[in-house]
Amino acid sequence: MHELNIYDIDGQELEVQDATQERLNHVVQEQRDAIDILIRFLYRLPINKAVESVKDEYQSMAFYWFYMSIFTFKSVLVLVERGYYHEANILSRNLIEVLVKMRYFEKYPDQLTEENRNNSKPETRGKRYIKFKTMFDKILPGYYERYKWMLSNPAHGGTGAILFKFDIKSATDIEADKGVVYNENQATCILNSLNVYLLGYIRFYKYLYPGVIDNFSEDLKSQLATVEATLLRRFESHIELKGGENDWHVDARKVFEIS
Repeated sequence: MHELNIYDIDGQELEVQDATQERLNHVVQEQRDAIDILIRFLYRLPINKAVESVKDEYQSMAFYWFYMSIFTFKSVLVLVERGYYHEANILSRNLIEVLVKMRYFEKYPDQLTEENRNNSKPETRGKRYIKFKTMFDKILPGYYERYKWMLSNPAHGGTGAILFKFDIKSATDIEADKGVVYNENQATCILNSLNVYLLGYIRFYKYLYPGVIDNFSEDLKSQLATVEATLLRRFESHIELKGGENDWHVDARKVFEIS
C-alpha cells in the first residue's frame, strides 16, 4: 500500500484547486471582489494621531480589526480553494468573533477601555472579563449555540471536526480521506458562511463610517453597491436552493442586518 507523503499532498492541493476553479470559481471571484473592497475601505479609514478619549480608543481598535480581517478572509479563501476545509472553518471562527467584538464594543466603548487596561497588566492579562457568550447574546441573540457547534466545537477538536475528514456511514463503518480531496458540500458550506461574514463587515463599515462612504469616489461607490448586491443575491439564492428560509438563514441575517 502506498503511504501518503508531503509531496502527494502538494499534488492533491493543486488538483483540488483545479476542481474548485472549475466548479466554484464564480463564487470565489465574488468573494475576492468583496475582500478587495475591504482593502480599499482600509485606505479611507480615519486614523487617530492621539488616543484621548474612549471614542479614539475604539476607532484605533476598529482600524486594527478591519486591517487584520482582510488577511483572515483571504486565508480562508485560499484554504477552501486547496481543500483545507477544517482549517478554513477554524479561521472563520475568528472572523465572526471579531465582528461581534467590533459591534459590541461600539455599543459599550467603556468596557473596551477596561478590557484593554486589564490586558496590559501581567496579573490580569489572559483573564476574560467579558465572555463571548455575553457579546453574542447582546449583538446576535440566539446565535451563540450555532457558533459553538459549527465553529468552536471543531476548532477545539470536538466531534464536529471529524466530519471534515471522515466519511461516517455508521458507528463501525468510517473511512478517512486519503489526503486532501475536493468536497463540494464542505467548500460551499464554508463559502456560504464567508459570504455572510463579508456582508456583515461591509455593512458594519458603512454603519460606522457614513461620512467616509459619502466621500467615496463615484467609481468606488458603484463597486461597493455591486459587491453588496452580489453578496446579498448569493444569500437569497441559497434560500431558494433550500426551498425557503431555514434557521440558518434566520441566524445569518443577524450578522449583516445592522441597525
